[in-house]
Amino acid sequence: MITKVLKIYDNDTPLLIVTYEVDLKGRLIRNDISIQNGSLVGDRYFGKTPVVFVPKENRLNLEALNLANLTKLALDNDLQVTHERHIKSALKNVLRGKELVFKKESFEKEIAEVKIKRPDNDYFPFKHIMFRKLAKSIVESAVVKNEH
Repeated sequence: MITKVLKIYDNDTPLLIVTYEVDLKGRLIRNDISIQNGSLVGDRYFGKTPVVFVPKENRLNLEALNLANLTKLALDNDLQVTHERHIKSALKNVLRGKELVFKKESFEKEIAEVKIKRPDNDYFPFKHIMFRKLAKSIVESAVVKNEH
């Protein structure tokens, strides 16, 4: 089993990191995983690989979280994303219209366990609830503004 870290940039702007595991034939391995969500104490990511990470500075950026949400939904499709080569295809489809640059690293053994959960300290694992919470807070603030 090999752990891969795929960093995705729009020109030089970091967009996302996707971590995943493959077998020797390039088939995607979907494992259950739990990750401490950085600085948010008690906030853990529970899910299956592949994992989508978002830059910390985009934590409250609706567009960035929307891209992460669409990416995670596309990668979670067990029927269409079965091999490593399907990951880039799914990403290009979701992120079309952007000047994508991919940087991939491979890891094995002990470092692989670390990299799948924490590929970069400036990123946090995306959870669908983050997108919903941000959208809800935007709607609530708009309602409060309109009431005054």
